[in-house]
Amino acid sequence: MEKKPRTVSADQIAREVDPSPEERHLKSKVSELEGRIEELKKDYGGVRVLFQDIRNAIEICDPVPIVYTPPKGKMIISSPCASALQCSDWHIGKYVKADQIEEWNEFSFEIASQRVQSLVQRKTETVEIERSSAQIDDLHILSTGDMINGNLRPGDTATNEFPICIQPVKAGYLWADMLMGFAPHFRHIYVHWVVPDNHGRLTPKIETAEPWNSMNYIVAEIAKAKTAAQENIKWDIFPGELGIANVLNRAYLLRHAHDIGQSSLGIQFYAFERSVGREARRRMNRHTKYHFNILVTGHFHAPARTKDWWIGGSLSGTDNYDNSMGRESGPLQTGWLVHPKRGEMNYNEYDLSTR
Repeated sequence: MEKKPRTVSADQIAREVDPSPEERHLKSKVSELEGRIEELKKDYGGVRVLFQDIRNAIEICDPVPIVYTPPKGKMIISSPCASALQCSDWHIGKYVKADQIEEWNEFSFEIASQRVQSLVQRKTETVEIERSSAQIDDLHILSTGDMINGNLRPGDTATNEFPICIQPVKAGYLWADMLMGFAPHFRHIYVHWVVPDNHGRLTPKIETAEPWNSMNYIVAEIAKAKTAAQENIKWDIFPGELGIANVLNRAYLLRHAHDIGQSSLGIQFYAFERSVGREARRRMNRHTKYHFNILVTGHFHAPARTKDWWIGGSLSGTDNYDNSMGRESGPLQTGWLVHPKRGEMNYNEYDLSTR
């Protein structure tokens, strides 16, 4: 049956030829939004090209052989364990003269490099001692932000050791050196990296929609690219505010914690308790993959821990600002052993000071 042609009224033709003011406005807004979308696509493409150029410019480390071999005999601890290391608040680019802080916690890139080298040595020695009782195949590194100092405060541009564009390169290379130092001693190294922090941010305030808009992301990508040939290093980069690192049967909720309250009274225990409770309630009816055992954070430069939340140290140690906020600590990073049934064991605070 032949279809009848659609009839169009004179009013419909008039509206097409001469749309109403409302329709003109809406069409204009649609056109404007389409233009913005195209510009954003171009910007996004430009960022991807930039990252690819950065990756291509990086000289990849030559792979090193793995010297670790699993034990053949029966161990005192029957269940295989895993080693954990929290790396937080390296503040590469920060420069603190000794006479500005009572000859304590002096900091520069040279000092930071020495401390990272010491951390690799001491963590490896700890694991070798633990291996006399337990099988420890893998190392899990939990990175909780502020790997560069950035230009967060007005004085940073004047006191930083080098500009913000150099800081992520230096930090990424230092991370690569650390990972390559650990690589021969473990079957696998898993890097769990949460991106959003306050010192690496590229916007006046940290964006909730795209929190990965941070120099901390560039640090991770540089370290990842530089160690790409080392096949036993695995990466898990969390672009959002939070990320869960699964280590055996334990789940660590990672965040930098710049948005958890602070005051001149030191670390706000109640604020951390509220944060843990809020996250636990938010996740309680979700799939078990969203559940966690411990909240692991950085930001405060002084370690603290309870049953439910842990704060890591910093590579720089506390400075005058930290001291004014009631926090004081030497440079340190934290590590522990993870048992699949008994959880965390042998917690260590690696004091990296040279005094």
